[in-house]
Amino acid sequence: MVNSGTAAPQIAAGQLRAVAVAGPRRLSWAPEVATMAEQGLPDLHSLFWTGIFVPAATPEPVAEALHAAVAATLRQPEVVERLERIRFVVEGSRRAELGALVAGDLARWRGVVSDAGVAVN
Repeated sequence: MVNSGTAAPQIAAGQLRAVAVAGPRRLSWAPEVATMAEQGLPDLHSLFWTGIFVPAATPEPVAEALHAAVAATLRQPEVVERLERIRFVVEGSRRAELGALVAGDLARWRGVVSDAGVAVN
């Protein structure tokens, strides 16, 4: 599994062949590549995402101002165009949605690590 933005140049050059998208929908730049769910594996999904975090003690107005600034930046057409050019899917989220995503990923990957019997030295 690899980030689609990282793999895009190799896919375009014919060095890699995309067989599935692990996210919830097909990629705009590779609409012919079906999702894992479409291929009969609805529970096999993984997203590469980026978030901005602050210490828990950060005052709410400061955290909200930072969120608003980042969200405004991600709506700027030139920023969207540059990110899409390198095959990033630009999606904003509410702070609570990012928190839920992080919590869900932590729980899911904890289970995967536990089920695999992986131990940290």
